[in-house]
Amino acid sequence: MAELRAPPERAPQTLAHRLNYWVVERAKVEVLRWRHARELRPQTVRREALDKARFVLITTLRNEAFRLPYFFRYYRSIGVEHFIIVDNQSDDGLHALVEDMPDVSVWVACGSYKRSRYGVVWMNHLLSRYCAGKWIVNADPDEILVFRDEDASGLPGLARRLESQRVRGLATMMVDMYSDRPVEENLYRPGEDPLAVCPYFDAWGYRETVETPLAVKHVRGGPRARLFFARIEASPMLQKTPFVKWRWFYAFTRGSACEVWPPNLADRAYANRRGMPGALLHFKFLAQFVDKVHEERQRKQHTDEYVSYRKGLEGTLGTFMFEGSRLYEGWISLVEAGLLV
Repeated sequence: MAELRAPPERAPQTLAHRLNYWVVERAKVEVLRWRHARELRPQTVRREALDKARFVLITTLRNEAFRLPYFFRYYRSIGVEHFIIVDNQSDDGLHALVEDMPDVSVWVACGSYKRSRYGVVWMNHLLSRYCAGKWIVNADPDEILVFRDEDASGLPGLARRLESQRVRGLATMMVDMYSDRPVEENLYRPGEDPLAVCPYFDAWGYRETVETPLAVKHVRGGPRARLFFARIEASPMLQKTPFVKWRWFYAFTRGSACEVWPPNLADRAYANRRGMPGALLHFKFLAQFVDKVHEERQRKQHTDEYVSYRKGLEGTLGTFMFEGSRLYEGWISLVEAGLLV
């Protein structure tokens, strides 16, 4: 237990590493942005509504329409005024679902999800073109952003708090949610709160490492690490900066981890203690996950972690429950577990 609750480890960076991140990575982002921009085709763009919105959510998806009724309802309730959907050629009725929604704009992405850095390149182009000066939320359809006092202040209150701290972004930890049943029994109905299906999370079992001097924190662990990977170092990174006051030259980097460039837009103080100032509840493990894993075996558009998921599902996985499982009862549950500061 002591190791799992230890303060963040320090991982000093070499000069070459820092130069690569500041110079090479930024140049690569710009080249990829323009190379893949031609893959984006406007489907339904409500430009006037988008221009007026102060809080804009952007998401890249494929065949996730079943998640969207609750996703829209939740994010509207905390202050999102417009949604940008980057659709990687869905065939599940997405466009019929959103065609009468005046706060939703859709671009169709015709290229490779993998070569676009898992959608990040497409999002960078649209954000830089349409969202400079706005507060943006970058969330997948299976991610729900939570933070202190969310029920009282919403995104406008969070933005005021961050601006008072003179920071432009919220660093979060992805918290994987699960049930006390096998994955294939996590049946979900469109419009349902996913917490009704997957209400548990790991209260401990995470490793935090801080790259210095950039003070960029990396987080690994949770149920994916303990069930699908032999070593925690090989498991997916769980940090993300999903709420940012955008400028035209900003960019999300490092593929699906979605760190933001330049670094340190969020409060650097979080790097000196355990936990993050925000969290993304991640509802990956609904029953549809089983089909997605098998589909990915053919499409090969996601990271190599899906190989580990497939092997886990083919074995005797059972439920995700262990002695550190905790019922989620609002953001205060994450504070009590030390995951939210």
